[in-house]
Amino acid sequence: MKVVAFVPVRLSSSRLPEKHLKKIGDKTLLEWNLLSLLEVDEIDEIVLAVPYEEKNLKLKEFLKNFKKKYKPKKSIEIFFYKGDIDDVVGRLTQAAKKYKADICILASGDCPRFDKNALERLITSLKISKDKNIVYFDEKNSLEGIMVCKREVWEIGDKYSDTKELREHQFPVFRYKEEARKFLKPLILPTPNYLKKVIHRMSIDTPSDLEFHNKVYEELKKEKKAYSLKNILKLLEKKPELKNINAHVYQKGLYDKTFYIYIPPFIKEKEKIVKDLIEKKGFGIKEFKEKVFYITPYQENIYDAFPTYEIYKDNLFLYFRRGIKDKTQIHGKGGKVFYKKIPLDLILDGKEKDILNIKENLAFESENELDAILSNPKENVYTLATRKVINGKHISFLSISDSPIFKDRKEIKIKDLEFIIFYGKVIYDEKFGYILPAYGTLKGENKTRPIFLFTRDFENFDYSFINDDEGIFNESSIVKYDDKFYIFTRRDDKPYGIYLFITKDFLSFEKKKLFFEAQAPMALKYKNDILFSYRYLPFEDTYFLALSVLSSYDKKRYLIDIYYKNNYGNIFDGAYSDLKVLNSKIFMTYYLSNKEGDTCIKGALINIEQ
Repeated sequence: MKVVAFVPVRLSSSRLPEKHLKKIGDKTLLEWNLLSLLEVDEIDEIVLAVPYEEKNLKLKEFLKNFKKKYKPKKSIEIFFYKGDIDDVVGRLTQAAKKYKADICILASGDCPRFDKNALERLITSLKISKDKNIVYFDEKNSLEGIMVCKREVWEIGDKYSDTKELREHQFPVFRYKEEARKFLKPLILPTPNYLKKVIHRMSIDTPSDLEFHNKVYEELKKEKKAYSLKNILKLLEKKPELKNINAHVYQKGLYDKTFYIYIPPFIKEKEKIVKDLIEKKGFGIKEFKEKVFYITPYQENIYDAFPTYEIYKDNLFLYFRRGIKDKTQIHGKGGKVFYKKIPLDLILDGKEKDILNIKENLAFESENELDAILSNPKENVYTLATRKVINGKHISFLSISDSPIFKDRKEIKIKDLEFIIFYGKVIYDEKFGYILPAYGTLKGENKTRPIFLFTRDFENFDYSFINDDEGIFNESSIVKYDDKFYIFTRRDDKPYGIYLFITKDFLSFEKKKLFFEAQAPMALKYKNDILFSYRYLPFEDTYFLALSVLSSYDKKRYLIDIYYKNNYGNIFDGAYSDLKVLNSKIFMTYYLSNKEGDTCIKGALINIEQ
């Protein structure tokens, strides 16, 4: 019977790119993997099963050098699969057919070391068992990444793997589908004691996995012992603390969607943060380009926040609130509303020095201003929502003008509402008139709700609200898309999250949970989709301004900038943002804190279609 070991390899790994060519000691991961298989007498041939991608073509050179260096007595070939690059099942099944394997060894390319004795026992046992088609040990063990079976098993797996998830992994169909599992005729062997005494992750998917194996390699080298699976397990039994190096790594399950985090170069340089995103969240990492610049500088004890903007006569009018940093108050105290009039060409060129030199203008002041939400819902109509806080009482105002310069404002009071706070941008609709997203409390209640005010003259207001008992909801941003309104809403109790409510009439709402660890949404219609920005809060000490596209919100996320929790600051010290498309690029304004809790206003020009 011809026994062929198939090693699935792909150099485009997103969590640890080209991991198979990373070094463990003096050899690469793939070298160690192949050397392990060459030790097994029962294996006749070894095949690298590789998807046909340009990046993977360098494996030809790797194999040429490997053969020249080690002069293996067994044939080692590369099978390039020209089907779907994510179709692991198809790749392995077609390779087994081409190389006419009677017994197929699936030897994961992510695993550097296999055990010769255990593999030979599995193979020889299956060879002499005419009525069995798969063999494995009876208990969980550390011989990771190995499957030994007759070729018919892979052909059955190929037939019944009828979903994307089942096809992009190494034959999970036998765990998840009874109709496939019924064809298995297993031979079950007692597990060797040395393989089950210590159970630990042996595959390499992340930087910490690679760090673990290099540390183990060095420890064994000090003891003048070979880097073998048996010796690794003995070492871990003696020094269990070594397992902590990669014990935290998130192991993706079958139905975990591949989620990519796109990061600009300056975040990619922060190795610990990127490593945490990969290992603690399980994200793949990709890069995109953006231009980030300051609009107001960091100043000691100054708290700049809540920037919004509109374009008027080739100028960008940016409104924001400036306060004094105060440890006892989340957003500081003594706030005033300012605006900067910035020539649009300075923004599009990202001319930071010129932008910083433009003096801000005072718009409104009181004991403590908190908001500055500028909107342009209709031609020649501009609104500015502001709010002052006196002794804990919130008083909300609205200013109306035919340009983004405002002379006065009017307090907004609504019957049957205890208080109201404006949040998102005002939009206009023929049926409903001006729609003002807000949040507040109904009389007789003590929890906030998303509230929507409707007016045609800014004198008379009707309102509606979302009534949902799952959590406490408040800040909302509205986008009209086709004949529906998409309302991105913040859940304000833990777990913090972004929810989507969809409605045609503001009376009944369809609800969808988007994701947790997020706050402060701001949304924008974008081509045939919707963009929305938000605070992203994945870790206790590191937070981001993030951006998602609704159609792919569960597959990818863009990290625009980063800020930190510290002894002074908190999660609310950043990432409230505003965004528009300018000259085919997305321009975002936002505020962020430094580690001292001082804040500034920044801008980012982003191209997400790279």
